[in-house]
Amino acid sequence: MTQTEKNKGSFNSWLRDKHNLLEKTAGAVVLIIELMEIIGRLFHKTPEIPLTEILNLVFLLFVYVQLTREFRRRFTLDDPDPKKVAKILRVWRYSDEHRQEKINELVLSSNKLIGQLENIKYFILATSALYALFLLKGFIEGEADKHHVFHILFDVVSYCGAFFLLRCFFVMYLPTIENGREVLREKTKPYIWFGVGLMVLDVCLTIYVQDPPAIETGWFASFLCGVTSVAPDSGRGVFIAEFICGVVNAVVFVLFVARFENKILEIPPYILFLLYSYAVLQTCLPFVTNNGLVFGRDFSEGFSSIVFKLVLVGKVALAAVLFYVLSSGRIFYYFMSLKSINDEEKEERNWENFKKVMIELKRGPDQFEITYAHDKEGRVFTAMVVPTSLFGHLTGTGEDADKAREDLLKKIQSR
Repeated sequence: MTQTEKNKGSFNSWLRDKHNLLEKTAGAVVLIIELMEIIGRLFHKTPEIPLTEILNLVFLLFVYVQLTREFRRRFTLDDPDPKKVAKILRVWRYSDEHRQEKINELVLSSNKLIGQLENIKYFILATSALYALFLLKGFIEGEADKHHVFHILFDVVSYCGAFFLLRCFFVMYLPTIENGREVLREKTKPYIWFGVGLMVLDVCLTIYVQDPPAIETGWFASFLCGVTSVAPDSGRGVFIAEFICGVVNAVVFVLFVARFENKILEIPPYILFLLYSYAVLQTCLPFVTNNGLVFGRDFSEGFSSIVFKLVLVGKVALAAVLFYVLSSGRIFYYFMSLKSINDEEKEERNWENFKKVMIELKRGPDQFEITYAHDKEGRVFTAMVVPTSLFGHLTGTGEDADKAREDLLKKIQSR
């Protein structure tokens, strides 16, 4: 395969492709508007409206609608040339007599896993609801949330979004289809109770706001309040509760993003960097939902504006990744490979066989050096490993010493 053919199916070539212009244009327009809004703020020409929050909300709803179409895609394996098919199917190491049966099972399971991954849509809906609450709070109150109604709603929606994102992580990491039966719900059901427990803790911390001295009995709360300089009567219980919520969301998001870091999906490093940064920004939840709670209202509003802009860039990157893996079919290949790897009985048998031939070295590997020689005319150079007991009498030849060395290393790697 040439480099051009390889790059043709890459993420960068997908960005340059004329197809799927709607999704790419939407992301570009959002970023351009955000850039204009940043420039406007620098010159104090931007009207005081929650433009960033509205852009986040509109873009998320757009992504939700487009993903609904993308998730309708289903794939199969079909080629008129059986030799090509056999060459590809050999990747999953099934015997010829059971190959077609196993491949049909892989195809069916992979399409089911794509359906299970649709939980990402509900995470996007939950995030949309979060921005709707931001806007509603700004229009209704404009001041502090005296009864902590919005605080509770923020955290409930955030934990719901984290739960659906956790389900997506399970789909991309663990076997969620066993013997043709979907077990995703069974495996993630305990985390619902974990979320309920977190919300109970959230409410308890919120109640402590009405009694500041009581919270000082907790060492973690006292430490967190001390390092953040939260005043005794400023609602530190709310701050701690939302900080915990932000950390939980960040951890789940990091787990999910880590599943895209592989050679099968081939997401570029700069996109992964944006996604990991987006995950870390989840910990800023208490700073953007409670203006003035920690460092004063003016600073909090400016900080919140920066956070909203950065997470919007993260959302565009996430949407691009989702559209790419779905429209290119790479997610289908990923799930086929994952299902083959998760064939526990087969892999356990392979490990037992491998373990029998594996020998632990008593010391580090021997060092070696490469010696060079050339013929009398100096036209052909020869490279050889010393001592020869390591790789045998392998030699590499070339027009000069460097080419002879490259030829030798290729022969060593091919052994």
